[in-house]
Amino acid sequence: MSDQEQRDMVADLARSVVEVLAPEELPGFSACQEAFFDKTGGSLEDRTREAALRGFDSAGAAAVVAPVALAVASEVVAFILNEIKKTLRQEAAGAISAFVKRWLARLRSADRTGERGAQGGPEEERLEPDAPPEISSGQMAQIYVLAVETARQLRLSGYEAARMADATVRSLAAGET
Repeated sequence: MSDQEQRDMVADLARSVVEVLAPEELPGFSACQEAFFDKTGGSLEDRTREAALRGFDSAGAAAVVAPVALAVASEVVAFILNEIKKTLRQEAAGAISAFVKRWLARLRSADRTGERGAQGGPEEERLEPDAPPEISSGQMAQIYVLAVETARQLRLSGYEAARMADATVRSLAAGET
């Protein structure tokens, strides 16, 4: 996955959270997003602060939810991608093993019948990826905790952090990203 694709996922998730929690910040979301991703080398706090500064709306009100939503979404997307990588590694090992077993069985069968190289050889069989793995309820719980912890790290109150986590999990569950 490219960096741009990951950024797009983060932005989509964050935008869906902002739509729920602070729709008044949507006009400044693009500037906020740009600032957040421009400061990729900085800490999460620095990136969030920079995004808040650039996310002023036309009335001069600072964006409060959008920068934190971007930070939370960044952490959540990284977690999800890591979980998917683990799942794919496990599934790939099983699929490769099954493929090799089928391939060897065909070779043995061809040796017995003298039809080596006949149709149905291993070059014709392809490993096709399954649908992307679903996020389990256990993973959703981990995402909720991660979202709360990230929001609290960025100095949101417990209540605000819980709202941010709720909106994040609901957006993921609804498939809005």
